[in-house]
Amino acid sequence: MEALKIAPTEKFKERVAKLLNPRSIAVIGASEKPEKLGNAILRNIVSGYKGEVFGVNPRVKKIQEIEVYPDVFSLPYPVDLAVIVLPAEKAVVALKEAAEAGVKSAVVISGGFKETGNEGALLEEEIKKIALDFEMPVLGPNCVGIVNNNLQLNATFLRTAPLKGEIAFVSQSGAILSTVLEWSLKEDLGFSYMISMGNKAVLNEADFLPAIANDPGTAVILLYIEDVVEGSSFLKKAYEASLLKPVVVFKAGISTAGAKAASSHTGALAGSIEGYKLAFAKTGLIRAKTLEEMFIYARVFASGQKVTGKNIGIVTNSGGPGVITADRLELNGLNITGLSAKTINELKTFLPRAASFGNPVDILGDADEEKYAMTLKTVLDDEKVDGVVAVYGKTAVIDMEKMVQAVINGRRKNPDKPVVACFLGGVDSRRAKELLNKNKIPFYSFPEAAADALAVLYRYYSWREKQKEGKTEFSFDDIDRKLAREIIKNALVEGRRNLTGYETAEVLKAFGFPVLPVKLVRNVQELRKAIEEISFPLALKIVSPDLLHKSDVGGVALNIKNEQEAIRAYQKMILEVPKKVPEAKILGVEVQKQIAPGLEIFIGANRDPVFGPILAFGLGGIYVNLLNDIALRLNYKFTREEALEMIKETKVYEIIKGYRGQKAYDLKIIQEILGRLSLFLEEIPEIKEIDFNPVFVYEKGALIIDAKVVLAGHNI
Repeated sequence: MEALKIAPTEKFKERVAKLLNPRSIAVIGASEKPEKLGNAILRNIVSGYKGEVFGVNPRVKKIQEIEVYPDVFSLPYPVDLAVIVLPAEKAVVALKEAAEAGVKSAVVISGGFKETGNEGALLEEEIKKIALDFEMPVLGPNCVGIVNNNLQLNATFLRTAPLKGEIAFVSQSGAILSTVLEWSLKEDLGFSYMISMGNKAVLNEADFLPAIANDPGTAVILLYIEDVVEGSSFLKKAYEASLLKPVVVFKAGISTAGAKAASSHTGALAGSIEGYKLAFAKTGLIRAKTLEEMFIYARVFASGQKVTGKNIGIVTNSGGPGVITADRLELNGLNITGLSAKTINELKTFLPRAASFGNPVDILGDADEEKYAMTLKTVLDDEKVDGVVAVYGKTAVIDMEKMVQAVINGRRKNPDKPVVACFLGGVDSRRAKELLNKNKIPFYSFPEAAADALAVLYRYYSWREKQKEGKTEFSFDDIDRKLAREIIKNALVEGRRNLTGYETAEVLKAFGFPVLPVKLVRNVQELRKAIEEISFPLALKIVSPDLLHKSDVGGVALNIKNEQEAIRAYQKMILEVPKKVPEAKILGVEVQKQIAPGLEIFIGANRDPVFGPILAFGLGGIYVNLLNDIALRLNYKFTREEALEMIKETKVYEIIKGYRGQKAYDLKIIQEILGRLSLFLEEIPEIKEIDFNPVFVYEKGALIIDAKVVLAGHNI
């Protein structure tokens, strides 16, 4: 059974907003028994939510003063949201009835769907069909529910409600969401939304990003995902969200075992981890490698602080932690800036001689809170400083709350410069945590975390700034799409997945790539005719869809200088290759002019099953795999600027621009080949993999010398 896909209409999008911000709710499967989920969810909803709440249960008339109706058709009016807590088969029936009754959206808490096997998967397809037929957004199934703290709504079966705050957390795993909630209570971290996506039958992360990114009560969005369902939709909405708010994503399933477990868990097609990394980079998503790192980033973004430069000051009362902080900041690409003479002179007026007046500024362990606050203010006043990491090691001289107040006071006159605090060993006072959170100062227990937090702040706002720069998409008016598609169609009709060299050359020529003319010959007469049209020296290559590495079986002859050599090479090839590979189908021999070598580069692509083509560029020739000098980009809205970035990322770029006074090579033609490849992959979805290796680049121009095209066999 082919999976149903739902294209969001305007009505559907409006109803997603109803799901997130309902004015009325019905709990279908509400129960009077405290041990039942239907009771826990109803109890959680009525504990704070101010909208109208109804129960649906044919055996009960009232629960906790809430009116209960025998079925959804008996409700006073169609509610905005139905929360369904019934066994899987009954849940599907209840969902359809809710849709027929005009209910605008639903959360299916129930398990027993695709996570249980084929029968459950069929039930899940029914959920999709109902959603499609009625334009009804459905969260779940097999999920924990949803929290919207803007409405004091807790439509989950979690034991405790999250604190109110400015972090939105969207999680594919209910267990992860529950764990994070418990941890956040100890850390005094609050949330605007908590959304458990479950199986993502209908709604997925891409559906929630637009609404949450536009929510004024949310400062940062966190995603825990094991897979992405709709790659192109995700890329578009993730990019749009990142322009408005930082989006931090923790992608599980990056190892072979993890990917297999994720695929088994979710039933989704697994994309490559490289594809995910490139997707995150393309869209401005901030990748966290651990859950802990995700919340290091969440805390700093929730503070609302911004950083405009990479020159960082460090204030500490202990030398060692200051050194660790400096190391970590530099590792993250930030600068430990020298302080101005004015700042140093100012520090000397109130700090002891034994203090360190460089950067880090070490005020010594016996300094009181007043000196700490004055030092922090003075360093922040320095025009050369863009932000500060304030490090404090506990002593008997100052209690924690006074030290926290010192950091708050030190920053007060410079609210536009970020301050990230590190209280070594942690903040052990609840009052101190409340003060820090109230004053929007992110705090950490170790210097590495504080440095990482400031660094991610810089990376994100630098990315945002970069998006304001102009972007130029590739455009070509010399493409013969019809010819290229005809050649590929013929290969597929014949059941082939590899184009021959001759076919490849013709297809590439149709898309305007710089390729050498190739003649396909099947006998000596045709060889002689080809020689008349192509000047020596020549290269001969065996043609077979079954042979990717022709040189390994004697299927390549180079530097042929005359007709006699050409005939001998042809006859030897036709005779010897079938002996070495008897199962290979031999279609003939390609004849091509052998030209003077240029700089050898590699350009290629493969198609990620989730995010589409991934482009590759780097040093070419026989060392391409050994040296691994390769840059990668996702082929989503690929621009000239990205092509140039790719080239500049590699070591071969130093040679291209003219290493140590040597001649420079044609940079623009490399960009153009990448641009044509981008268009080629967009327009011919049957292409699974493509390699140009080598491409000879000259001072002016380039030629693709060898190319391989592998077909997927169907539109992807």
